[in-house]
Amino acid sequence: MQKLIIAGTVGKDAVLRNTQGGDAVLGFPLVVDNGKDRDGNKRDGTWYDCSVWGKRATALERHITKGGKLALT
Repeated sequence: MQKLIIAGTVGKDAVLRNTQGGDAVLGFPLVVDNGKDRDGNKRDGTWYDCSVWGKRATALERHITKGGKLALT
């Protein structure tokens, strides 16, 4: 089993939606800074589309806002 840890900045406020079955789904983009190259030019960030499901989604909705720092494990 592999474990992935993503730490970055939230790109937009999280959006809470519900499936047809009534399950809550929270969606938000997360960007990871890739630093600079050898010439000192900033590299483009890596973007991830993230989702949180269920009760956790409704609990975290108000906490995940644009510009916030977030780590996902």
